[in-house]
Amino acid sequence: GSADPVITASRRENHSSSNAVRLEIGGRTLYVCSVRQEVAKDVRKPGYILYMGDVSEDFRRRVKTCLSLTMGRYLVHLGHACFSTDWSLLQFEAVSSYSIGGNVFKLPTVLPAPLHLTWEWGIDRTLLTRAVNAIYEKYECLNLANVNWAYWHAVAATPHIAGVHYGALLESLERSYLDSEDTKINRTLVESGSWEALRPKLLKCVADEGLEKDVETVLKNKIASNLNNAPQSIVTQRVLSILGLTLGIREGNAPSLVRNQSAHGKDDDIDNEWIRNLNILRTRFHRMILSMTNASDFYYDYFTIGRPVRRLGEPISD
Repeated sequence: GSADPVITASRRENHSSSNAVRLEIGGRTLYVCSVRQEVAKDVRKPGYILYMGDVSEDFRRRVKTCLSLTMGRYLVHLGHACFSTDWSLLQFEAVSSYSIGGNVFKLPTVLPAPLHLTWEWGIDRTLLTRAVNAIYEKYECLNLANVNWAYWHAVAATPHIAGVHYGALLESLERSYLDSEDTKINRTLVESGSWEALRPKLLKCVADEGLEKDVETVLKNKIASNLNNAPQSIVTQRVLSILGLTLGIREGNAPSLVRNQSAHGKDDDIDNEWIRNLNILRTRFHRMILSMTNASDFYYDYFTIGRPVRRLGEPISD
């Protein structure tokens, strides 16, 4: 219906409380609400999203994804209900929840950026509205349905293998950004005009060298196909430069170090430094998506003890 619901909770000037927050997303009004534990005894941290008016399943899925990424908590979908204008139940559906084997229930809440100016665990309606709408606007072009899936599987993965998940996550986000960005970032080593002049010279050098036929074929194929492609590290630096993100030394080295060790089999114990490197990768993802969407001007530094708040362009401390 069009009328606002009656929510029993103390009201504040910013129209939020400890029980619910009202949002406008994609031109629709909704409420994100918590529920007392005794009301839903078998649900961990119960809550619901109340949509005003008829909304599609796709819209609900997008909102849940954007809220999950913004609030640092995987929202487990249990079903939905539809009501008439006088709040009579019209439809009810319960679904088998997907929770990555129950692992998401063990995860602490990890906010990418502050959602309140003074209270660490508070939610300011203005900050939440900005963040969720910014991510919602980029949902399609950044392929956030897949990015969200990859992110939570990286977070829930065992530490030994998590580096592989985070590496794939960062490359996936970067690739979506490159494919969608209006200001195209150069992904080659040599400009196309110069490369077209250089390529036949390289092919001639290989042909004149008198190499074995199979070796010559391999080299010619490399020259013809991907020799001019910039390495991933160079493309990443160009992306970070466009985003205005500066990396510290350890922050820059962590992805390749952790991903390689995870991919080739980490054969020693998980220690504090390994966990802190994983925190670097998670924080780097937060910084990138916050910058790509303009969801916030700040981020939480989960590498540094005390979890300080930093400006988005400022690197973590080495």
